[in-house]
Amino acid sequence: MRRKRKKIVEVSIIYDRKHTATKSTSKVRKAAPVSVSVYYDKRRVLFPTGVKVYTDQFKNGRVYNHGQQGLYNERIRLVQTTIEDYINNVYKKGGSFNIDLLKDYMSDSAVGDECSFLDFMEKSIDIRNIAEGTRDKHRNVFRRLKEWGRIKTFNDVTVDNVIAWHEEAIKAANKATFTVNYDRVLRIYVRLAYSKGLIKNNPYVKWKIPKYTPAQTHRSISLTDLEEIENVVLDRKYEILARDLFVFQANTGLSYVDTQTFNKDELTRNGGRLGYQNKRVKTDERFYIPLNRKAKEILKKYGSIPPAIGLEAYNANLKKVAKRAGVSVPISSHWARHTFAMICLNHGMSIEVLAAILGHSDIKTTQIYARLRQDTINNAFYKVMGDLEKEGDDR
Repeated sequence: MRRKRKKIVEVSIIYDRKHTATKSTSKVRKAAPVSVSVYYDKRRVLFPTGVKVYTDQFKNGRVYNHGQQGLYNERIRLVQTTIEDYINNVYKKGGSFNIDLLKDYMSDSAVGDECSFLDFMEKSIDIRNIAEGTRDKHRNVFRRLKEWGRIKTFNDVTVDNVIAWHEEAIKAANKATFTVNYDRVLRIYVRLAYSKGLIKNNPYVKWKIPKYTPAQTHRSISLTDLEEIENVVLDRKYEILARDLFVFQANTGLSYVDTQTFNKDELTRNGGRLGYQNKRVKTDERFYIPLNRKAKEILKKYGSIPPAIGLEAYNANLKKVAKRAGVSVPISSHWARHTFAMICLNHGMSIEVLAAILGHSDIKTTQIYARLRQDTINNAFYKVMGDLEKEGDDR
């Protein structure tokens, strides 16, 4: 009995399908469109990219020898990845692919003042193939954007407005997440709308998000400040939950979302020492963390799992805790993870070991934490120099 072949969705880039294009140097010139083709179940649908070029300006699926080749190639790539993300999301959710539903998704609505970019963004956040922790962050940025009020329709997505959002984000980031996340989240959905032809121009082509240094986006507190937070006397439930979760993160390096998906069945003993192993929600990368006394005390207090609290409530109450503890910096949840990394590095842990604990798939991600204090550098340097001088004396 012959086994039925599984139907495969084929996505490819098609140029000059009707073979009508000429070279740019021809007397009678004619450009041809670049489309993204989706072939499934003996049916092909072409999705326009809005790119038209001559035959001597297109090769191997890319535009070249053209003054706007960077912009055009980005447009083609965005349409292709939007389609591929949609297909992957359908299969990840256990659904079956339907080419007509893809057409509806890619068409969405026409460009115009009455069309809501906010509605488009909200819908896209719900259906994109992203981790639930990431989805929550995107929803948080969406709520801030909606409250701000300057970007509502597709026609509001302009260079001036994305720059104004950047300025607004600088203020908002002191109260919630980092500025870089506000900028990048908006850019994701602007690019998505652009790839579907819902906006005519991508403002991020003309204005680039400023580069952020590790010092701007990766913040940590000192051991002294951490001890002040640990020991501050609190009497309000959510402040206690926030403080305990921050201390747990600062002693394990777990991200917020990994604490909220903590599985006590993954607690393990190795050589008599209690540890925790799992996969990171964000990267699906495996990690293993030995648990110290403080982490174990908090687990015992909350029934073998970290405290459960929503991200916005967590960050809001953390700031109250910091104020009560006399810590002047505006801490948020991710500061705990960075604090853990800095403590480990400043006490001699290797980058490789820290990467395994943090669940980083690329050691370069871990290296952004390698900003050691001057006293740590001095101690390590003079220890090595002292050892070398002793060796010289022995000769």
